[in-house]
Amino acid sequence: MRSTTRLGCAVAAALLISATVACACHVSGSVICEQSGEPVPGVQLDFVSTTGAPCSGSVTTDAQGQFTIALPIVIACYTATVALSSEQTAVLPPDGQRPVCIADLNLSYTLETFVISDPACGEPIGVESGTWGALKSAYK
Repeated sequence: MRSTTRLGCAVAAALLISATVACACHVSGSVICEQSGEPVPGVQLDFVSTTGAPCSGSVTTDAQGQFTIALPIVIACYTATVALSSEQTAVLPPDGQRPVCIADLNLSYTLETFVISDPACGEPIGVESGTWGALKSAYK
């Protein structure tokens, strides 16, 4: 009897985990440095519901400046905000926030790149500032 109960609990837990994974919308994007165009690892992004959805969360960029967060599939809008240190500033968008709205059963959304200024980022080696200036203006 106990083994049947344990098996039943294990099956229920497995179904719950698979249902949780299947019911997630993945929002991804990246953060790059204004000065060099290089990815910025370790930047935290906070996702806060603007429509009363019961979920919010945070994610940190990986070594390639990329992030992915799983949000519940409910019709809702969120604001994604880069949480910057006192030395860093948001460049694009200027307020460091991007909206994301989950309005259908799409399981994947990609946000436009966040661009930040960081004194730790220098000018790229071998790239003329005029060339990088042209690249920066393409983002604006």
